[in-house]
Amino acid sequence: MDIVDGHPRPSSTDPNTDRPPIRPHRSIPDGPPIRPVTPVRPVLSSFPPYPVDLRHRPGSVARHPLAARHPLAAGRRFASGHGVHRLIVATVTVAALAAAATSATALAPNPTTMGVPGAARAPGDLVPLGSGQPGAGRGGAGPAGTAGATPRNSGALPNSTGGARSAAVIPSTWPRGIDVASFQHPDGTAINWPAVHNSGIRFAFVKATEGATYTNPYFAADYRDAFSAGIVVGAYHYARPALPVSTAASQAAYFVQHAGPARGLGQMAPILDLEATGGLSASQLQAWTSTYLQTIETLTGRTPTLYTYRAFWLDDLDNSTAFTKYPLWFSIWNGASSPGTLPGGWSGWRFWQYADSGRIPGISGAVDLDAYCCTFGSFGGVSDGRRSELWKRYATTAWLRAILGPATANEAPAGRGGRWQPFVRGLMYWSVATGALEVQGGIATKYLALNGTNGFLAKPLTDETNARAAGTRQSIFQGGRIFWSRSTGAFSVRGAILAAYLGRGDTASDLGAPLSDEYQVAGGRESAFQRGYLRWDAVTNVVTLIPRT
Repeated sequence: MDIVDGHPRPSSTDPNTDRPPIRPHRSIPDGPPIRPVTPVRPVLSSFPPYPVDLRHRPGSVARHPLAARHPLAAGRRFASGHGVHRLIVATVTVAALAAAATSATALAPNPTTMGVPGAARAPGDLVPLGSGQPGAGRGGAGPAGTAGATPRNSGALPNSTGGARSAAVIPSTWPRGIDVASFQHPDGTAINWPAVHNSGIRFAFVKATEGATYTNPYFAADYRDAFSAGIVVGAYHYARPALPVSTAASQAAYFVQHAGPARGLGQMAPILDLEATGGLSASQLQAWTSTYLQTIETLTGRTPTLYTYRAFWLDDLDNSTAFTKYPLWFSIWNGASSPGTLPGGWSGWRFWQYADSGRIPGISGAVDLDAYCCTFGSFGGVSDGRRSELWKRYATTAWLRAILGPATANEAPAGRGGRWQPFVRGLMYWSVATGALEVQGGIATKYLALNGTNGFLAKPLTDETNARAAGTRQSIFQGGRIFWSRSTGAFSVRGAILAAYLGRGDTASDLGAPLSDEYQVAGGRESAFQRGYLRWDAVTNVVTLIPRT
């Protein structure tokens, strides 16, 4: 046995030490027959659409059929509607959003047929996360012929008392949850979700998909029935990293197609379960993970959660600190009252999987146990998907609403990733990397004329702010800046010319405000300003000041 963080883990040369044999893979585990259900229209915005889609009465709302019975509903209503987006064309395929509303299926529930603790696994089922067996993958069978992951969870072994110790010392104010997959359905046994709720469980993660071809056949029924029982639900995807890196986007779209965008009340943000490398190097795996997460945020408008454990992050991602803006679901079965030191630069965790061998009424056999950090009060925001991250800022920022005015179309995916929404006097953009930002007035008009996120300026990096000279304004983008004044209007400055302009003091310099976007000249590029020109030489890479004559 190897030792990681003071805890035993399976040896790479003897992965089955102290473990029962793994059953062979197959693509679809045994289970009850699948029957289709009427899908629930995903909630894409909490704001009435502008312009109003004629297929809906202006301001009409659609109530989720389960909302009235859900404890978080409290009489709240879900906005519905559609909008037309023409200003920024997304480069990411978003057909998954439409497919998610029509492709959902559910298994015929069997709440009265409950198995006994310790029942044998269905053929093809995988063992729970962290069991140390080859192929262990968060409890659900993977695609046929795959070798699976070999988790190296740095916590207590399965069936140990570590989980019981943690359960006894974790503060009672922390909401408790579970995560389930096909493993929790031995011989097709259904989960009795009302019994699970009555035991004190308040949230549940349900495995939805794995790779780009496998869907948990119990997902739709578990997700629906847990929600109906009053449990907050979340869906997770078991990653199968592979090259090229673009396979990450394909897997993300596959997940959203089957799990939906999680934009309703009582729905947590999508989760990426990352514990397999697929043979990728650390840098390749980092790029793959980033692509997957950015695709999810683009398709759903929510910040996805990342599940991992310490040894995997340290060994296989070189302890990367590039993902700290994504909430962490951390796994360690240490028998303590907290997960302890976190890898990857995370300063805190959102969810903690503290045990793998819990016993919960309504579930046959063992189940992973989880906790939320750290109060029921804050949990309400995490479990309400009706407002996107972009809309949360708009709805809670009075000055922003006053400046931008009402929306003129629904929020939509933006080119090169992220989300955007147009308003009467500007627009908003959001991604996990940038947060929700506004672009307003003449600067917004210029930005859209330069093709928005699809143009050379790419994504906004700041709200509009003062430039150096009185009465001048600017917005900063990945590819340059747009400056504005009432007398000159809005113009972009970029590259080496921008660096020279900023070095001279931008609008407060001897050049004044820009009078043009950058344009081509013989041998290079040039920008015009109130009191001169800056010319860039393509051969020497030197920027020269040319005074006005």
